[in-house]
Amino acid sequence: MPRARHLLLIPLLLAVASCTQEERYLEIIDIAPMVDAVLGAPGDPVDYDALLETYRNHGPLHVMTFAGDFSSLLQLYHGQILQYYADPANTGGTRTHCSMFRYAEEDSSVVGRNFDNVDTELLAGWFYPAGGHPSITFVPLMELGFDPESPFDPDDARHKRRLLTAPVVSIGGMNARGVTVTLASLDKRAVTQHDDREPKHFLHLVREILDQADDLDEAVAIAGRYDVFDNGLETITHHIFVTDPESSAVLEWHGGEMQVVREEGSTQVVTNSNLLDVAERDRRGACPRYRTLAKRIAVWDGPPRWRVAMNALAAAAQENRTYDIEGEKRTISTQWSAVFAPEAREIYLCLHRDWSTVYRLRFPRPVSRGG
Repeated sequence: MPRARHLLLIPLLLAVASCTQEERYLEIIDIAPMVDAVLGAPGDPVDYDALLETYRNHGPLHVMTFAGDFSSLLQLYHGQILQYYADPANTGGTRTHCSMFRYAEEDSSVVGRNFDNVDTELLAGWFYPAGGHPSITFVPLMELGFDPESPFDPDDARHKRRLLTAPVVSIGGMNARGVTVTLASLDKRAVTQHDDREPKHFLHLVREILDQADDLDEAVAIAGRYDVFDNGLETITHHIFVTDPESSAVLEWHGGEMQVVREEGSTQVVTNSNLLDVAERDRRGACPRYRTLAKRIAVWDGPPRWRVAMNALAAAAQENRTYDIEGEKRTISTQWSAVFAPEAREIYLCLHRDWSTVYRLRFPRPVSRGG
């Protein structure tokens, strides 16, 4: 069972991009998953060896395909989480930093997301769940126990086998219906436990939404079935940003209950400050990253384009910022910036503030219901 802070793994962000506009996006690398070799018939057991054969390394980006029924793995891991947090001493959660936004015009939209944290590598996984939607999701390798002192070695078979647990620790992504899920941390707050609801760890809620939700309304309904928690069975330290090609909303917990925050118009900005019943002026005053993104969106002229969205993320990126987190001084930088294009079902990805290289992640073809 990972330490409590590895269960959060959620971002921190901001700063100034180091390269000029002309130096950005010079190379676009298209990446698609290996699918046919791992798609079995319904009811077939997961072929873990075949999944490992799909692993590829594209410079700083690790990619892999996951296909099959992972419900047993999810149940096992969720049971371990519930057992861990049965001890009231095993709680945690300190506000960190991150930035997300949605911008839409007419029949097109983009969703931007910065992930800022201590240094970590990234695994992008294509997930083909049994009876669900395909999705592209992100797993920081720190979730799997790798860090600069103990780096991931793709030539070490034991290291590669750890990647097989990625389905239970995905921190966000987009499914083939264009539903996106991203996370941002908040101050710790209590969550009411209901006798008629099952407790659900927030990362496993992310997995269920991506696997099952056709649209934003279905995502909200899924979340409403559970008592969502993260760093304690009665604790939530995040809000959840969910979008589809038509709309967006933030799931935020107040007074122990989930609230749904929607915005008038076609834009929404989310950082690490409360949104419910907070005026726009106060939101801008509470968070410079919110202010940066809101100003960028306010002067956006023209249709949603991934380059403009990535420029906004670059403006809100940070490099080598020192924060006091859980009583420790930690140096934080933007680890990756992702622009989701829901209508095209594409994701544009820049790693470690290298704006010259863009990885374009795509679904090769629809392979499940509604995909």
